[in-house]
Amino acid sequence: MKIKVFVQDLVFGMYVSELDRSWLGTPFLFQGFLVETQDQIEQLQQCCVYVYVDLAQGVESLNSRQAPEVGVKDNAVKAPPRPTLAYVNDKPLKSAQTYGQDARTYPDRTTVKEELGDAGRARNKTQQLITSIIQDIRNERIMDVSKIKASIDEMVESIVRNPDALLLLTQLRDKDIDSYGQAVDVSIYLLAFGRHLGFPKEELRLLGMGGLLQDIGKLKLPLELLRKKDKFTPADYEMTESHVLYSVEILRKTPGIPPAVIELVATHHERQDGSGYPRGLSGESIGALGSMAAIVDTFSALTRERHYASAVSPREALEVMAAWRGKYLHGGLLERFTQCIGIYPVGSLVELNTDEVAVVLAQNKIYHFKPRIIRILDPDKKPYDNPSVLDLYNDPMAVNDTPYQIRKSLEYGAYNIDPKQYYL
Repeated sequence: MKIKVFVQDLVFGMYVSELDRSWLGTPFLFQGFLVETQDQIEQLQQCCVYVYVDLAQGVESLNSRQAPEVGVKDNAVKAPPRPTLAYVNDKPLKSAQTYGQDARTYPDRTTVKEELGDAGRARNKTQQLITSIIQDIRNERIMDVSKIKASIDEMVESIVRNPDALLLLTQLRDKDIDSYGQAVDVSIYLLAFGRHLGFPKEELRLLGMGGLLQDIGKLKLPLELLRKKDKFTPADYEMTESHVLYSVEILRKTPGIPPAVIELVATHHERQDGSGYPRGLSGESIGALGSMAAIVDTFSALTRERHYASAVSPREALEVMAAWRGKYLHGGLLERFTQCIGIYPVGSLVELNTDEVAVVLAQNKIYHFKPRIIRILDPDKKPYDNPSVLDLYNDPMAVNDTPYQIRKSLEYGAYNIDPKQYYL
């Protein structure tokens, strides 16, 4: 049983389970604690009017007057109860601390065409798993971590063989607003990023799992908030930010979730200048995992349709993120991510100097402006009956003995192109 108690009425032996405000910005590291010192009482009196005391975890008999109920703010969506579990910033992985300075080499062992089948099966399996995870959480069931690990393992193996296949599928998949496909996208991007930095397989698995689960706390938020198109109120922002705490709470209750996964989830909305949430961490205190996840989450969000904004092309997303280098996103890691994705990411629509339209099929790891492409529209923007593949690194000639070159990146959905028909 929980009751509201004015802070001036607190006594030793009471268990404070909730505050009258967010735990963030208070001096308390752990959410929920037994009152044992006068310092604790004084700190509570400085930041709160009342608190919630859990009688089941503290003294059983209280002669304290209860505080009055407080109404919900106007124009705010009603929030569910906030979680009370705390988390700590676990020690970063050794490889993450070096940002891949000791990177191992992962040579491509298959071509994109050879890998597409296995990549597609791995991605579909993970997408189906997300549906199962959603049902588990909504029904208050514990997630099956063994199934999550098995699914991530398949994507890890595909990424290690050739990352461009899964990256291509990620770009070509439908990115509808209400699906939870972004979780799979983030997982894939983090796996590719970790591979690029040379993380060993066991650490790639942690990255993939963290990316897949980082936003599961949104399932605890009201659907009308997630779909809201109008301007957010301060209360709406606070409630949205609470999804990180819900995610951490769910993961801490799930047996078998590695601490590094919880660290990634807890810090993926922190920002380099301290403007992020939930704890306002800055710089290296965020850790490499959170910094990597922040970059990937931002890129994935910008390239997907949202209720309040349209999707942009991968190239545009990278340009937007470049303006946030060092302020919101870790500069060194952002540079490495851009190298990983490429100037023209796999799956991007591009226009050639011949006026033809093509889809980027595979990256050139050294000459980023010369990827492997497939031409799908002719100069009059008519679909080719037999699309042809070109490797721009080999300087294939177009008209007038001029080599094919990419003129510009095209926005998402340009010319009503559905590139999936050429691959899936």
